[in-house]
Amino acid sequence: MDSNPNNKKWRRPRYVPPIDWTMVDKLLKSGCTGSEIAGYFGLTKNHMYARAKQEHGINFSEYSQMKRKCGNAILRNKQFDVAMDGDRGMLIWLGRQRLGQRDNPPIVEEMPQMLVDFIETMKVSFGGKATSIENKEAEDTDEDIE
Repeated sequence: MDSNPNNKKWRRPRYVPPIDWTMVDKLLKSGCTGSEIAGYFGLTKNHMYARAKQEHGINFSEYSQMKRKCGNAILRNKQFDVAMDGDRGMLIWLGRQRLGQRDNPPIVEEMPQMLVDFIETMKVSFGGKATSIENKEAEDTDEDIE
């Protein structure tokens, strides 16, 4: 008697490697991509994405985004703690990133009148011709006319 009434070939069930989702979470929090994680477990990216949908009920993209945001929050908190412990470099870095602080102040377009007067005084003291910026512009336009 034949145990295979439909005459179909018997196949072994396909091996589905287990996925340690705790490790996946850790790798996502540290910034790994889905492809890298799939490679870590010896899977294809598509297989990894399908398993996430099957086991968690959401797309892998959504799942990874949640875990990555959690990792970002942990990292920011740790950076803040290190800065508050007195790490000068971390304080400077956080000041630049979060507060927009810079080493060089922005260049001011106009010179204060006191500085202009000082420069003119120094020119006279060293024997140069003291001309104000307005007089220089007027001389330039006179030369253009001639």
